Amino acid sequence: MRAVSLIDGREVSNDVHVINYQGMPPYTLFPPSTAKRVRTDARTLASRVGYVMGAGDEVPGALRQLGCDVTLLGPQDLARGDLRRFDAIVTGAAPKGTYVRIARPLLEGRVVRGFEGDAAHTYFSVFDQLIVAQKDGFQFVERNRRPPLDNVNCLLSFVYSLLVHDNRSDLESVGLDPAVGFLHRDRPGRPGLALDIMEELRPVLCDRLALNLVNRKQISGKGFSIKESGGVLMDDETRKVVIVAWQEKKKEELLHPFLKEKVPYGLLAHVQALLLARHLRGDLEAYPPFFWS
Repeated sequence: MRAVSLIDGREVSNDVHVINYQGMPPYTLFPPSTAKRVRTDARTLASRVGYVMGAGDEVPGALRQLGCDVTLLGPQDLARGDLRRFDAIVTGAAPKGTYVRIARPLLEGRVVRGFEGDAAHTYFSVFDQLIVAQKDGFQFVERNRRPPLDNVNCLLSFVYSLLVHDNRSDLESVGLDPAVGFLHRDRPGRPGLALDIMEELRPVLCDRLALNLVNRKQISGKGFSIKESGGVLMDDETRKVVIVAWQEKKKEELLHPFLKEKVPYGLLAHVQALLLARHLRGDLEAYPPFFWS
């Protein structure tokens, strides 16, 4: 589109832009008064948006035109860290330094947790393909818990609880508080740091053990029952089989990728807790997460 004015028989089709910043003389531009219209299929994935303003930022207005409920966030809002009421946090281009210093640790945590959630969704989306036996009793559609709604989730939740229990003890043994985590938000009664360590170890310890128990037919679907609430419960005999297999798994050894030494699976959580403690105390430049290959 082109805007044209007729003044004394003369067409004028230029806009006026004045650049006036502190520390420099004003400068006037006369660009063509044109605009380009583009049809687009815009969709919003978040309705409640918290926005950190940038320099000369007009994005909040555009978001509101799309139907978003936009709240501008200042230093005090970011310092409190209560951002759970928003579906998304957006930062403008080159936000003011004060905002960045306050926002970065808070927003980075949310971003990392978002990546972890996406990775878990992708991982579990193909988990059922790893179950190659007893498909009539063990089918996996999605991860669910509290309560688990199928036999596989019931089995996973149980072995995860065994690992978290061990992780809590290992963290306490090296002087770390298992309730203060990085990937998991602090909540009363939640062992956030123990859950963080579990994220590294559950594929090699818990998931592999659960798949072996099912694929080798060491347990069967008859060992699970559905309660009135819809949750699935494991019977005592099956629970005993799982615990025995868990203890045997912990005796096996593997080559630790960072230490380059063989360690029992049962000491993996302790080793990672020790490495994390050394990093937090300044003895290690970076924490070496456990990568299983």
